[in-house]
Amino acid sequence: MVQYLMLKFLSISDFAIIDSLELEIGSGLNVFTGETGAGKSIIVDALSLVLGRKTDRSAIKHGSNEAVIQAVFQVTDHQKKKINTLLDIKQDNEIVLSRSITDRRSVCRVDGMIISLSTLRNIGSIVCEVHGQGQQAYLVNSDQQLSIIDEYGQLQKSRKQLSAKFEKFKALQARIKQSEQQRLQTQERRELLRFQIDEIDSCQIEPNEEAVLKEAIDRLSNASQLKSSATEAIQIFSGDENDNRWSVENLMREAGAFLGQLKSMDPSADQFNDLANEMLFNIEDIVRRLRDYASLIEVNPEELQRLETRLVMLNDIKRKYGQSLKDVLDYRDKGALQLEELDTAGEKIQDLMAIAIEQENELSSAALKLSVKRKQLAKLLEKKVETYLHGAGMENAKFEVIITNRKDEDGLPIAFKEATDTYAIGPDGIDEVEMCFSANKNHPPLPLNQAASGGELSRIMLSIFVTVNSSETKSTLVFDEIDSGVGGRTGTMLGQKLKDLSQNRQVICVTHLPQLASFANNHWAISKNESNGKTLVSARLLREREIVNELGLMIASGDKTSDVAAQAMIDQARTQA
Repeated sequence: MVQYLMLKFLSISDFAIIDSLELEIGSGLNVFTGETGAGKSIIVDALSLVLGRKTDRSAIKHGSNEAVIQAVFQVTDHQKKKINTLLDIKQDNEIVLSRSITDRRSVCRVDGMIISLSTLRNIGSIVCEVHGQGQQAYLVNSDQQLSIIDEYGQLQKSRKQLSAKFEKFKALQARIKQSEQQRLQTQERRELLRFQIDEIDSCQIEPNEEAVLKEAIDRLSNASQLKSSATEAIQIFSGDENDNRWSVENLMREAGAFLGQLKSMDPSADQFNDLANEMLFNIEDIVRRLRDYASLIEVNPEELQRLETRLVMLNDIKRKYGQSLKDVLDYRDKGALQLEELDTAGEKIQDLMAIAIEQENELSSAALKLSVKRKQLAKLLEKKVETYLHGAGMENAKFEVIITNRKDEDGLPIAFKEATDTYAIGPDGIDEVEMCFSANKNHPPLPLNQAASGGELSRIMLSIFVTVNSSETKSTLVFDEIDSGVGGRTGTMLGQKLKDLSQNRQVICVTHLPQLASFANNHWAISKNESNGKTLVSARLLREREIVNELGLMIASGDKTSDVAAQAMIDQARTQA
């Protein structure tokens, strides 16, 4: 069974100044040493890229088209389960991460399968943690100190939930403010909508009214001609009271008499008689209908004028609100809805404010709980870091974590021990953190940026890191010059602590301190050489005598005296280990 995760193999091709480099990295404490500019930190940069860090084409070695980095990690069952939550792949005890970078794109893979950069980054965070140069400055940042507390107490989930509540509450507050501003700015809009709705309603429009109106106007406009034509047609068909001899009806009756004579002499002529009778019936029906029609025709100039005025009014209303009367009515209905929304804006604001009170109470409760947990954790962290520092040769060191809550009259109401006040709040809660330190017995602790030297910051950072990161994940830890600003005895103590840390997890460290390097299980010498006009970076795993020589060079010039000192360092480190 795999005891802990570790980086077994790292391959780098055409990256930065590296042409081709392969490293088989062992367990325990691995150190990279070499002159400044030899490429030690570039190796760490390459590892960071295969773990998902962003990059661009500047990472490609000059004169090459593609940079390729591969890393093989030995993984435990715990890491396998975490990786499977991100990616459904069949895993052995090893996982291969790779990344190729060209002018146009970056391709990420895990076990040969192409994946997104975000997925690579998430997997990378499971298998390895890289801590680069300049993280001492990170340690004095208040926001980072708060993150340290949360990581120590595994409060990231609670912090994320609080942040979501905060953003939701702020969004609701912004919505309420916007609604109030809109209510003030829409008085003119309400008045305009009311006027338009009243104007349309006053017209009492029917959807199909226009067609009916035009038909009536046409009929009234031609009433005299229509009545005259109908009368003339009646006279032709039926004649008048004084003379109907030559009317169609009379002539048809006379013709019918003759057809009757035909029938009496020739029964087969009966068909003509039937047709004539049918025609006479139709003519009589036409006459009746024409008389009804003529009686309904009214010559009424006043009604015609009224209808024409109505049509003009409808055309005017269409010019304002739509191409058809249906469009006008639709405009009216939409306006009524808008007016209703504006008229009920006050009620909606009250509803939103009621919701805001509920959200504020939830946010207040969550912020209080998180603050109480943080203050409890701060005391625990103080004791553990102090104990670590005492063991690292700082017997009089004092370390304090001060968590304060800034009052703000516009802030969030919080009840601390039954005393309610309002406090400033952000997405991370109501807490502000200040880590303080004193190296001397009779001096009160001061903020880290005022009280700690570079070497002291390195020891504090390592002590915090060991305390906070002693979780079951046991991922590979990479430190790029954590010993910046450190020398001599402090370097030895850092080496001892890193050696202790490497007992149950793999540690990789770029260092310039021979005292620290003397504790390594595996010592790599990184060098840069010129060959045929090319700059070549090489990495060599040192053997026993070579380690002494390398440490001797780091101590001084590499003469016999420095070699003796180097051997003494190694012997002392092995004794302490």
